[in-house]
Parts: sequence; structure tokens; C-alpha cells
Amino acid sequence: MKIYKIWLKSTSLIILFILSILALFNYLLDPLWSFNNFYFSKYKNSYNERILKTNYLVYSNVKFDGILLGSSRTTMINIDKEFNEYKLFNYASASLQINEYEGFIDNAKRINNNTLPIVILGLDFFTYLNETKLENEPIKYYDDTKDFFNRFKILLSYDTFKKAKKNLTINEHIFSERVYDINYNVFTSINTEENNRKNINESVEKFEKEFYLKDIPIDNFKNKLKYLKEKYPDTKFVIFTTPITKELFSKILKNKKLYELYELWINQVVSVFGEINHFMFINDISIDSSKNFYDGHHMYPFVGDIIYQSLIDGVDTNNMMKINNNNLDDMLEKLKKINFINNK
Repeated sequence: MKIYKIWLKSTSLIILFILSILALFNYLLDPLWSFNNFYFSKYKNSYNERILKTNYLVYSNVKFDGILLGSSRTTMINIDKEFNEYKLFNYASASLQINEYEGFIDNAKRINNNTLPIVILGLDFFTYLNETKLENEPIKYYDDTKDFFNRFKILLSYDTFKKAKKNLTINEHIFSERVYDINYNVFTSINTEENNRKNINESVEKFEKEFYLKDIPIDNFKNKLKYLKEKYPDTKFVIFTTPITKELFSKILKNKKLYELYELWINQVVSVFGEINHFMFINDISIDSSKNFYDGHHMYPFVGDIIYQSLIDGVDTNNMMKINNNNLDDMLEKLKKINFINNK
């Protein structure tokens, strides 16, 4: 009996020691953004930004007035200064869909004492045509943070350990995925233009086979946007469209039906919000594609800086057109000329 007690005590101590080391490692590396730690690694992987950014907002008590919302394209915009008088948080996440907008706005409001004066929304044309089933409703990511044991489970998780270990292996000169630095700004290494061109061509092929086959918009697109605006009457919405490479945009220009849908998309967004800041046309950003994009539709963060500054300035540039109810028809005609002329 005495030997059994000694064995039990020894085993318990060993297990406790292992769990303590595991918890300490996960705490210091903090791959799920739950403790605001940045030890031993210069960057953190993006993993699932829906989880990461919700954890960070809740557990780190981040101060913000509004959010930037959109897909992985919008994650490439770093917010180092206020948007006019508003302090923003980039709540964009990979493959974010229109059906998630409401949930993430609600999450942000819950975290921010039920106030959200401004939402900047980045819209992608391909999500106008495609929709997939959600893995989880947005409320789940918030509810998980409210579980008293959530951070303990994170610390004692082997899955967290694997993610933490992966952060240790990040080489800032050689990686394909976007990562986040100590200020939680997105970072990606600059690839060679040759590799970028290869990635662009592969992206174009993928879009042709997967995303540009639809000839009708997703169900109730306009009504879903209208519902957002009506549900949040005290929130100012600033809408912009995300840029893509000339190579990818050319596929739209060569398909009459796709181009008609592109114009309808712009028309419907303007009819709901009254104005959009339009970047998705053949402009300086899209033409110099192998310098500005690492694949067919993901810009580098320095291009995100250009977009954010353009939104702050709020005036037309070579890369941005302000389209509203008053100039819609004229701007669609102007766009058509610019797009087809610059595609020659």
C-alpha cells in the first residue's frame, strides 16, 4: 500500500510538472492571442483570425471606436492611425462572408459597451457570387471567451502547443502565409516578382474554375446589406471594394455576363449605402500586379497602407473612385472605358 501511494504521488507530480511546462510554454508563446504575450517569437501565425482577434479584443481590453471588417484581403490593411477621429480595430478574417457581418458587428458591440460609431467594410466581388456554409456562428467565438475555463483550456491544450511551436519556426524572409507582429499588424515577406507572377497565374486559374462560374449573385445580397444598415442606424458605414490584379480582372472583362454582374454589384451596394470607395478596376495598383500582389487577389500590406490612406483622405485618386447615387451612371461608363482601355 505504501509503495502504491509513493507511485501515485510520484506519477501525479510528474504529470503536474509536464502540465506546468506545457502551460508555461503556451502562455509565453501565446499563439491564440489570449494573454498578449510575445516571448521568443517575432511573429505569430494567422491561424483562425475569427478566434484570435476575438480573444485579443476581449482579453486584452483593446480600446476602439469602430472596426474594419472583410476577408483576408482586408486583413492586409494595417491601422496605425485613426480614421478621422475614430480608433479602429481590424476585425477582418480569412474568407469572411456576408452572413457573418452581423455577428461580428454584434461581437464588437458587446465588447465595446454596446457602441460602435463606425464600421469600414471591405467587399469582394467573388463573395457576391459565392457563399459557403459557416463553420460556426460568430457568436460562438465571443461566447468561448466568456467561458471561465477557456483560457485554462488554451493553456493545457496540446493543439495550442503545436501552434506555439509553429510560431517559433517562422522565418521572416521565407513564408507564404501572412503573420502578425508584436503590434498585431499583419506582415508578409516580399516575394520575387517571378514567384508572384506564378502565384497570380495559379490564382487566376483557380478563380476561373471555382469562383467565376456563377452567373447570378448569392441569394438576397442587396437585402442582407440593407438589413445591416437598418439594424445599426447609429453606425456609420464606410464601404470600399478590394483591388485585384489586372490578370484576374481580365477574366471578368472577357466574360460579358461577369462584367454585367460586376456593374450590378456596384449598383446594388451604392443603392444601399449611398456611396462606395471603389478600388476594383484596372488601375495603377492592379497593373503593377507582380510588385503589389503575392497572388491574384491578395495585395501586400504596403498596398493596404495606400488603400487606408485613400479612405482617410476621401477623394478620388488614380486607384480609387468615389461612386455615389448622383454619379453612378456616369462612373459606370467611365469605369467601362478605363477597364477596357487599360486591358489592351
